[in-house]
Amino acid sequence: HQPDAMERVNHILKQLYLPLDKTKKA
Repeated sequence: HQPDAMERVNHILKQLYLPLDKTKKA
């Protein structure tokens, strides 16, 4: 298991969930 992979996935998830959270709040 490479930490880089987890970090990359975490970054992608953040980019995906940020707009969703914005839409929910708005």
